[in-house]
Amino acid sequence: MPTHIPTPIVLGSILLLVPGSARAQEDPTVARAIEQLGSESPAARARARTAILRAGDAALDALRRAISASDEVMPELLFVIAEDLGRERRSVRFALSKDLREPSWQIAWRSGGQELGILNDHGGTVSLFDANLEPTGEQFGGKTQYFAFGPLDKSDAYNSAPGEIAIVERQSQRRVRVAVAETPRMAYSPDGRHVATGGYGLVADMWSVADGTHVHGFRVEGTEGGLTPVFSPDGKLLVVGNRNDKTYLFDVASGEVVRVLDRKQTQQPVFSPDGKLLALGYVDGKIGLWSPATGKLEKLLDGGVEEVFTLAWSPDGKLLASAGESGPIVIWSGEHLAKLHTLDPGSECTFQLEFRPDGEMLVAAGNHTTRAWTVESKQ
Repeated sequence: MPTHIPTPIVLGSILLLVPGSARAQEDPTVARAIEQLGSESPAARARARTAILRAGDAALDALRRAISASDEVMPELLFVIAEDLGRERRSVRFALSKDLREPSWQIAWRSGGQELGILNDHGGTVSLFDANLEPTGEQFGGKTQYFAFGPLDKSDAYNSAPGEIAIVERQSQRRVRVAVAETPRMAYSPDGRHVATGGYGLVADMWSVADGTHVHGFRVEGTEGGLTPVFSPDGKLLVVGNRNDKTYLFDVASGEVVRVLDRKQTQQPVFSPDGKLLALGYVDGKIGLWSPATGKLEKLLDGGVEEVFTLAWSPDGKLLASAGESGPIVIWSGEHLAKLHTLDPGSECTFQLEFRPDGEMLVAAGNHTTRAWTVESKQ
């Protein structure tokens, strides 16, 4: 694996100057013109449009690549999108605010955004930090591989031994033990009543938080793999991503398959806050943006990493962050699904990204360090 992550470019440009990228091979005049489409100056933008049109189809193709647009998008709309992205890029900045200088495997914010759980090792203890990433001194679990916080801050779930997860009521500390396969990933339903578990195999399960009873089994077809479950924001769908095969969408109430998304080897599913888009990270470094309502692949992005491990939407849905193995953290426009910024994670592998619930901080868990950026928005 590469040991060096290219220094990120956080400029008013649209193309990223990283080794081996399309940017490095573009005509420098065209590349400069594309950068100028994001300028604050109307005159600079007008000159850039003229230069690109004069350069012909090759320049328009370069612009399409820069803004992740399809061949069907007409030139005039390409310019509109590029200028929109320039405004977005200027309106939001990411300032590195914390570097804990310790690796982490998994992170999760409590719903109020006042506490962050950090699991440093796969098989360790979860430590709690405040909203500014200062340690509180509180811990839970032990030999924990995965954990999850309930959406209403009423309970926590974690696994501390193969074949079991514990659901702990925060106020009373009442503990419900659930027998599961291995040490699976888990996800709470939006109402906090159920926990879904994945694991390695072909079946994801849903359990009652109140008493641990089994509610449904959700069976996928094809090759066995690591299963990652996630509920839709309205709680009506359960998505099960398979590390070795296709992604399935199930009706939560009936347990029946609603649709199957054909692209294989999903690393992580994550819904946009309004539930209209489902983002999937893939083993081949791509990011698929799907419509849960139709099953249509709306856009396929290049994540800029060898494998996409993690995705996170900002709470307002305006930003999508992605990261993974041997590459940067990429910040995408939620509207245009094109690159806005890149960030250096300080790690070869970024395992998880999480926006704080107020949207004003992004935290990255990596194999070398845990970093946080303040999200600075200018209206």
